[in-house]
Amino acid sequence: MRFRAECFGVTSTLQFGNPGATASSLTKNADGSAKALNGYTEITSASGERQFRFALKLTF
Repeated sequence: MRFRAECFGVTSTLQFGNPGATASSLTKNADGSAKALNGYTEITSASGERQFRFALKLTF
């Protein structure tokens, strides 16, 4: 009998998604300064959960 265990992401280190890259959603004031980013350069997702796998193999 063989038992096997694997785990990934034990330290729970987050892996952030790419930031928003649509510059056309940027709203500017009359003087050219940024009024509202509207998602431009914002990171809205992250992943990196813990995963565990267990296996049991029986040979005879």
